[in-house]
Amino acid sequence: MTLPTAIAFDSDNTLSISKQTITPEMAALLAQLTYKIPTAIISGAGMPQYLSQIISLLPAETCYKNLYLFPSTGAACFISRDSHWDPLYTHTIPEAAALRVMKVVEQALLDTRVIAGEPRYGEIIENRGASIAVSALGQHAPVAAKEAWDPDHKKREEVVAIIQPLLPDFEVRIGGMTTIDITLKGIDKGYAMKWFSEYLNVPITSMVYVGDALYEGGNDASVIPTGIATYPVENPTGTEQLITQLLSTTNGATRG
Repeated sequence: MTLPTAIAFDSDNTLSISKQTITPEMAALLAQLTYKIPTAIISGAGMPQYLSQIISLLPAETCYKNLYLFPSTGAACFISRDSHWDPLYTHTIPEAAALRVMKVVEQALLDTRVIAGEPRYGEIIENRGASIAVSALGQHAPVAAKEAWDPDHKKREEVVAIIQPLLPDFEVRIGGMTTIDITLKGIDKGYAMKWFSEYLNVPITSMVYVGDALYEGGNDASVIPTGIATYPVENPTGTEQLITQLLSTTNGATRG
């Protein structure tokens, strides 16, 4: 396998099971990979979730100068400087626009009745600043409940079909097991990967994107038109296998 110039990973169901912490094995593999190539993590999650579920588990010897965090589906990018995570860019949704989005989402959930009668595990519609995250069963739903709710994405596709025409100035994408991610128009994972390529000054075709939602309408699919190489996985096991292969690869340029 050829070593890419840089790599980016989705989080939920790619690095870890939905909204769970990464395993010690995954943490060790990621840390080793940061010494080979620039490594990005891009997800609908906000920075607090990144820090608690991923960064806090990484070993001290991680090469943080080669680690890039793209929260809110790529609407922001953070790097580590002097033990702090500083933004390189952020595209915050204006407050009035965010309120409009949340009202549209709330009405769509009522009209479709996709969560009628379902248990609620915390906040369903969350303003994360640079994105609006819709977690159908709530932010803290157990994995088993999420797995059973919408395995074929049909429920969320029904909601998206209502939301998207009403929000033409926003991107609306399905992600994770129960999530819909909403960002400003043109701001998605594809945008983030093009920015990452330009920032590193490497061809985007020499980079790799790893994710579980590369299907049409999935929040990883926006990277495909950029020309970046994609590597679909179904779960973290597939990601661990890929990283293990990359760590045994000696060709390609090492950065950092």
